[in-house]
Amino acid sequence: MTDGVTERRLEVFAAALAMGNRDAAEALGLTEQTVKNHVGDLFSALGVHSRCEAAIVLGWLKIPEPVRDKTHRRHADGGK
Repeated sequence: MTDGVTERRLEVFAAALAMGNRDAAEALGLTEQTVKNHVGDLFSALGVHSRCEAAIVLGWLKIPEPVRDKTHRRHADGGK
């Protein structure tokens, strides 16, 4: 079930979960479509259909959201 769950997908998912696709894209230096692609790929890897389901499954698997704090700091200081 964890095939396709990469650190980058988890990073992008954590940012999108916290701040939405558009703001996550800006904070991570990506396009909004790239964020959507990463989130969709993570959904496929986990076999889920929503952010809520993904967060629950990641919790069950004990896979951390590795960059939640880093992403929040990056967003809060304007992307630095």
